[in-house]
Amino acid sequence: MRHLLLFLLVVTPLSVRAATLSGTITDNYGGVIPKAYVILRWDPIGLDGVKDNLGMTEDKRVTADSAGHFSIEVPAGVYDIFVSAPGFAPHSEKITVKAKESFRYEARLSVTRMVQIKLD
Repeated sequence: MRHLLLFLLVVTPLSVRAATLSGTITDNYGGVIPKAYVILRWDPIGLDGVKDNLGMTEDKRVTADSAGHFSIEVPAGVYDIFVSAPGFAPHSEKITVKAKESFRYEARLSVTRMVQIKLD
Protein backbone atom coordinates (compact mmCIF):
# COMPACT_ATOMS: atom_id res chain seq x y z
CA MET A 1 0.00 0.00 0.00
CA ARG A 2 2.81 2.38 0.90
CA HIS A 3 4.51 1.79 -2.47
CA LEU A 4 1.24 2.41 -4.31
CA LEU A 5 0.76 5.73 -2.52
CA LEU A 6 4.33 6.78 -3.33
CA PHE A 7 3.80 5.77 -6.99
CA LEU A 8 0.61 7.84 -7.21
CA LEU A 9 2.30 10.87 -5.65
CA VAL A 10 5.14 10.72 -8.18
CA VAL A 11 3.25 9.75 -11.36
CA THR A 12 0.03 11.72 -10.97
CA PRO A 13 1.60 15.19 -10.94
CA LEU A 14 3.50 14.47 -14.18
CA SER A 15 0.38 13.34 -16.00
CA VAL A 16 -1.53 16.38 -14.73
CA ARG A 17 1.20 18.68 -16.06
CA ALA A 18 1.23 17.09 -19.54
CA ALA A 19 0.79 19.36 -22.54
CA THR A 20 0.62 19.08 -26.32
CA LEU A 21 3.18 20.94 -28.40
CA SER A 22 2.20 21.14 -32.06
CA GLY A 23 2.92 23.35 -35.01
CA THR A 24 3.88 23.76 -38.63
CA ILE A 25 7.29 24.10 -40.23
CA THR A 26 7.41 26.50 -43.19
CA ASP A 27 9.95 28.28 -45.38
CA ASN A 28 10.45 32.06 -45.65
CA TYR A 29 7.61 32.32 -48.17
CA GLY A 30 5.07 30.38 -46.08
CA GLY A 31 5.37 27.11 -48.01
CA VAL A 32 5.24 24.03 -45.81
CA ILE A 33 8.34 21.88 -45.35
CA PRO A 34 7.38 18.21 -45.29
CA LYS A 35 9.42 15.73 -43.27
CA ALA A 36 11.26 18.41 -41.24
CA TYR A 37 12.92 17.13 -38.07
CA VAL A 38 11.89 18.49 -34.67
CA ILE A 39 13.89 17.74 -31.53
CA LEU A 40 12.76 18.87 -28.10
CA ARG A 41 15.42 18.87 -25.36
CA TRP A 42 14.43 19.50 -21.76
CA ASP A 43 16.36 22.34 -20.11
CA PRO A 44 17.02 21.28 -16.49
CA ILE A 45 17.79 24.85 -15.41
CA GLY A 46 14.80 26.66 -16.89
CA LEU A 47 14.57 30.35 -17.65
CA ASP A 48 15.14 31.66 -14.14
CA GLY A 49 18.44 29.82 -13.56
CA VAL A 50 17.01 27.76 -10.69
CA LYS A 51 17.05 23.97 -10.93
CA ASP A 52 13.30 23.62 -10.45
CA ASN A 53 12.26 22.92 -14.03
CA LEU A 54 10.11 19.79 -14.23
CA GLY A 55 10.28 17.96 -17.51
CA MET A 56 11.55 14.87 -19.23
CA THR A 57 15.01 13.37 -19.11
CA GLU A 58 15.33 12.24 -22.73
CA ASP A 59 15.00 14.12 -26.00
CA LYS A 60 11.72 13.88 -27.91
CA ARG A 61 12.12 13.54 -31.68
CA VAL A 62 9.41 13.74 -34.30
CA THR A 63 9.24 14.19 -38.07
CA ALA A 64 6.73 16.60 -39.56
CA ASP A 65 4.13 15.05 -41.85
CA SER A 66 3.70 15.82 -45.56
CA ALA A 67 1.86 19.07 -44.67
CA GLY A 68 4.68 20.24 -42.35
CA HIS A 69 2.67 19.56 -39.16
CA PHE A 70 4.02 17.92 -36.02
CA SER A 71 2.71 17.13 -32.54
CA ILE A 72 4.49 16.01 -29.34
CA GLU A 73 3.09 15.21 -25.86
CA VAL A 74 5.42 16.59 -23.18
CA PRO A 75 5.40 17.47 -19.50
CA ALA A 76 5.25 21.17 -18.66
CA GLY A 77 8.66 22.78 -18.55
CA VAL A 78 11.32 24.79 -20.35
CA TYR A 79 12.76 23.26 -23.50
CA ASP A 80 15.23 23.93 -26.28
CA ILE A 81 13.56 23.19 -29.62
CA PHE A 82 15.64 22.38 -32.70
CA VAL A 83 14.11 22.27 -36.20
CA SER A 84 15.95 21.19 -39.35
CA ALA A 85 15.35 19.95 -42.88
CA PRO A 86 17.68 19.18 -45.80
CA GLY A 87 18.44 22.34 -47.80
CA PHE A 88 17.41 24.68 -44.98
CA ALA A 89 19.34 26.41 -42.20
CA PRO A 90 18.53 24.86 -38.79
CA HIS A 91 16.48 26.84 -36.28
CA SER A 92 16.54 26.68 -32.47
CA GLU A 93 15.15 28.58 -29.52
CA LYS A 94 14.06 28.20 -25.90
CA ILE A 95 10.34 27.73 -25.24
CA THR A 96 8.16 27.30 -22.16
CA VAL A 97 5.34 24.77 -22.25
CA LYS A 98 2.69 25.20 -19.55
CA ALA A 99 0.65 22.44 -17.91
CA LYS A 100 -2.54 21.20 -19.54
CA GLU A 101 -2.06 23.57 -22.45
CA SER A 102 -1.99 23.16 -26.19
CA PHE A 103 1.11 25.07 -27.25
CA ARG A 104 1.49 26.10 -30.93
CA TYR A 105 4.97 26.52 -32.31
CA GLU A 106 5.58 27.83 -35.81
CA ALA A 107 9.09 27.73 -37.27
CA ARG A 108 10.24 29.37 -40.50
CA LEU A 109 13.39 27.93 -41.99
CA SER A 110 15.61 29.80 -44.44
CA VAL A 111 16.97 28.14 -47.55
CA THR A 112 20.70 27.55 -47.25
CA ARG A 113 23.05 28.62 -49.96
CA MET A 114 23.23 25.89 -52.56
CA VAL A 115 26.45 25.24 -54.43
CA GLN A 116 26.43 23.38 -57.72
CA ILE A 117 29.53 21.38 -58.48
CA LYS A 118 30.13 20.45 -62.09
CA LEU A 119 32.02 17.23 -62.53
CA ASP A 120 33.76 16.69 -65.90
